[in-house]
Amino acid sequence: MEPVAKKRFERSLILDEIVRTEKLEVDNAALDAEFNQTLSTLQMQGMDLNKVRGGKKGQQQLAQAIAMESANRVLTRRALDVLKSIAVGEYKSPEERQAAEEAAKVVEAESAQSEAQAPEVETASTESETGEAS
Repeated sequence: MEPVAKKRFERSLILDEIVRTEKLEVDNAALDAEFNQTLSTLQMQGMDLNKVRGGKKGQQQLAQAIAMESANRVLTRRALDVLKSIAVGEYKSPEERQAAEEAAKVVEAESAQSEAQAPEVETASTESETGEAS
């Protein structure tokens, strides 16, 4: 095995292990964004997806390959973000990250609920000031 290939393989194994131990996942939004970015890049480079060999089956195979590569890029980026957080002293375990995400969802839900109630309060306040009722 060539030294460069060996180093690349070792890095790949390390990143795979980080993805596994840190329980990193690819969400649909990140996958869609990366997939669309890759498609845009290919089209800007002059690739005509309608002229792919193999017709519809060839297009499906290309789309699957792009999706797999996109998912791999997202996971690699997230693994590198974990390494960066360790390097700068901001590392959080998977459990801490999950708790923070759940807390953010609760705050977001409460915020949305209070915003939904705010118009009702304004309407009731306006009605009591004018003496009108709906």
